[in-house]
Amino acid sequence: MLPGNRVRVLDFGGTGAFESRAQTAKQLEVVRVNLDPAVRPHFASVQDVPVRPSFDFAMAFGVIEFLNADALRSVLSDIRARMTTGAALLIAELDPEAGVFGRLNSALTKVASGGKIRYWPAGELRTQLEQAGYSRVRDRPDLRPASLLASLSTYYCVEARA
Repeated sequence: MLPGNRVRVLDFGGTGAFESRAQTAKQLEVVRVNLDPAVRPHFASVQDVPVRPSFDFAMAFGVIEFLNADALRSVLSDIRARMTTGAALLIAELDPEAGVFGRLNSALTKVASGGKIRYWPAGELRTQLEQAGYSRVRDRPDLRPASLLASLSTYYCVEARA
């Protein structure tokens, strides 16, 4: 980033927590996409976000479990269409394959939600990203979220480039 330039961030499923914690907020322009009007999103759908100007970074933390396969494919493609070439998309999710807790949490959540919530295994997410046209899809264990919830369960983090 050149001095004086702002980094445009697309926060899919964001609640505003990222902006409140970002130390360099003056250098960021964060656009929140969320269906919940209570979090005061800028847009309810990625499709509503203008394609230009494009985004330098995109993120989806703890949100893709609400998407079925078709919706996930669509959202990933829509996000990529709004990113600059080479920009990173970072996705952090609970790992449904991480030990007993991950498998138990995934199974109980699926039953409790009537099948509407599905935690995506990292391998399936990587495949979805590649099919949506992303490149350099890789695991980023060094970027896993750090929180009490993260210490009780295991998250994975995947990075992909537009």
